[in-house]
Amino acid sequence: MTNEGRAESYLVLGGTGFVGSHILKALAASSSTRIASYSRSLPPAKKVLGGVQYYTGGVQDEEKLVQIMLETEATVVFHTVSPPHNDDESAYYAVNVLGTQAVINACKRASAFASTSPASAEAGCVRALVYTSSSGVVWNGKDISGATEDEVEIPEMGLEAYSATKGIGEKAVLAANGDKLKTAALRPHAIIGPGDNQAIWRLVENYTSGQYHFQIGSGTNLFSTISVTDVARAHLLAAAALLRDSTSPAVGGQAFFITDGIPVPFYKYPRLVWRELGASDDFWVVKLPRWLCLGLAFFVERWRGLVGGHTILTEFVVKTVTMEQWYRCDKAERLLGYKPTVTLEQAVRETVQWWKEEGAQEHAAQSQSKKLR
Repeated sequence: MTNEGRAESYLVLGGTGFVGSHILKALAASSSTRIASYSRSLPPAKKVLGGVQYYTGGVQDEEKLVQIMLETEATVVFHTVSPPHNDDESAYYAVNVLGTQAVINACKRASAFASTSPASAEAGCVRALVYTSSSGVVWNGKDISGATEDEVEIPEMGLEAYSATKGIGEKAVLAANGDKLKTAALRPHAIIGPGDNQAIWRLVENYTSGQYHFQIGSGTNLFSTISVTDVARAHLLAAAALLRDSTSPAVGGQAFFITDGIPVPFYKYPRLVWRELGASDDFWVVKLPRWLCLGLAFFVERWRGLVGGHTILTEFVVKTVTMEQWYRCDKAERLLGYKPTVTLEQAVRETVQWWKEEGAQEHAAQSQSKKLR
């Protein structure tokens, strides 16, 4: 509820996804009474949360978005929809740019329509939009060591398509901030937790194939991580701050880094995963020089460009695992009241446990489904 005692109605776009599903759980746990999810598909029966209304549709479908916002009388919208990192560039643009603009338009249109209906009063007027961005929007391929939001900017040319399009989406959301619609963007880095279908299976593959014995670079570069539980909680804090924007330090139109507050050497996270999977504490490691891997990646990418196919050894990947990327979240602590609550070790244990109990089976089913398409 807001300070005025109004009951808010929450709509989570991408509610069956990684971050979105945890936001739904956090809302349900907070006794929020009006919660809705909008995603491409419905969740499996065992994952349906009581008290949550589920809708399906695409993020680019502006008319459908307006319809759902009006039907649920949404006052707060969380936009967590994001294509997988291994999608093609057209998917990145379609979701992160066109889809995000459709969400912004829908929020404004739904509010305008609701405000003309005396019966709805302020119910159904979307007053807060929180966008799940990424710290990657500011990365330009150089070391970032303890940067704040004021010290780094979104570059004109993004380092790769995913981050570039996320940056365009973030800019659009923040530019939409105004008196009637308050907006904010959260920039998590390296999200860890149950439901992760992107990083964890790659780390599992590294382990089962024996690749975990090979390290690119010195491994001393520091890296930020964050539990998906804290990411979800930060979204709720951002929404609450936007709703009280007129009575507290303004957060509307701003972006916030969110991390667990403790940068660690890059390989600490994957090695915690590998040990949870069964690797010994002192497994042998061969360190491959960064310059060598960059050279190999240069030639592999160009060879693949000629003959086709996909490679995971890219210049972008080599830079990602060998350069410093850690961020300060003082601003989120000061303006949102954010404090990390889950350690890296705890997040890894929860993730690997989920993988063993559910994730591996889900990933296998998804892979099989893609093969049949």
